Amino acid sequence: MSQPAEISRRALLGLFRKREQPATPAPVAPAPPVGLPPASAFSLEAFYAARRSVPALGAVVSVRPQLCLAWQGSFCSTCAERCPVEGAIALDAGRPRVVAERCNGCGVCVRVCPAPLNAFELRPAGSPGGSS
Repeated sequence: MSQPAEISRRALLGLFRKREQPATPAPVAPAPPVGLPPASAFSLEAFYAARRSVPALGAVVSVRPQLCLAWQGSFCSTCAERCPVEGAIALDAGRPRVVAERCNGCGVCVRVCPAPLNAFELRPAGSPGGSS
């Protein structure tokens, strides 16, 4: 009596595998000119320029000291660092203060405030308590 021939699993599965046709090489796109990034490249300059051009809402922004981390003794300057208008939020002894003459009311400070309860209040310009 003869013994059955042993075959490995890999060889057995190879019998059922479809034979692949040799792949045709994909067409090569022409390289961009030297020194210029490709048209689809990500640009940090364009990304940050788009973030700086925040439309003005014409709202009035004020700081609520009882909710502000900096006013409570922690170090926080996120609002002043992320404000797109230079000098709109001044830091006095590490505490933020909104300079109404420079602030355009874009609301970036409201969005980036890390306090558990937002320390900035954004009101429409014509609302009571706000300057017009």
